[in-house]
Amino acid sequence: MSTGKVRPVVLVEPTTTGWLVMGLTTQPRYKTSGAMRVPVPNPLRVGLFGPGFLWGSRLTHVGTDSIHKWIGWIDAPLVRAITGLARVDHLAVIELYLAADLHDPRRYS
Repeated sequence: MSTGKVRPVVLVEPTTTGWLVMGLTTQPRYKTSGAMRVPVPNPLRVGLFGPGFLWGSRLTHVGTDSIHKWIGWIDAPLVRAITGLARVDHLAVIELYLAADLHDPRRYS
């Protein structure tokens, strides 16, 4: 079994086996369509070292064993960006973590 790359995620809602998360990326465009991704409004304020973008338009499940290093708190503009894109009515937890050991990073489509 292969291990995916370490990717920062926003923890959105706890589940019985892990978290529903929104993945983040440094890539401003989707490779398949070339469409622009939604930017993280204040990347430095939330713990990123440079520009960041929301990975996709839906949340994905990540097991608790894949959540490792806390890197910051998200702010209100990032909450609005995620809730608007993923059509989520609320965010249960607003923390930004790095998720590691993801077996299939394509889950963030």
